[in-house]
Amino acid sequence: MDDHKFIQHSETLMNLLNIMGGEFTTDSVDVPFPEDLYKQAEYLPTDDTIWFILQTLDKIAELFDGELDSVWNEKKVEIFLSVLNSQSDGLQSCVTAQKKNSKNLQMYFKRLHNQVLKRMAYSAHAWELVRKEVRTHLMRLVLLGSATENSI
Repeated sequence: MDDHKFIQHSETLMNLLNIMGGEFTTDSVDVPFPEDLYKQAEYLPTDDTIWFILQTLDKIAELFDGELDSVWNEKKVEIFLSVLNSQSDGLQSCVTAQKKNSKNLQMYFKRLHNQVLKRMAYSAHAWELVRKEVRTHLMRLVLLGSATENSI
């Protein structure tokens, strides 16, 4: 996937995320954003950075894979997931070998699922909190992807 396609897909994902719900909530989650993982990813070899981006996109897709029950327009969610999967597929072709998954990233998304979605019974508010977190991830992934010297 070339850099232009990555940026284009990322912009599409951000736009879809913006129109899926209403205004973004000003509330925040009790799960700390994994800022340290993003900072570490900035200094990884390009292949490892792409792997980190790919893992993050896959974890976002997993979050949206179930228990949505008419929180947002189903068609918009389907399109969002389709673009997300397309982004992942494109990045997969850039990775030369499968890498080890980040346990810390997996734990972050597990906590986000359990401490926000599950604890709040998959309510509309819980999903809005997650949507806000995902927006932050997508913005950070664009920055990270842009810094990989046109390798994606």
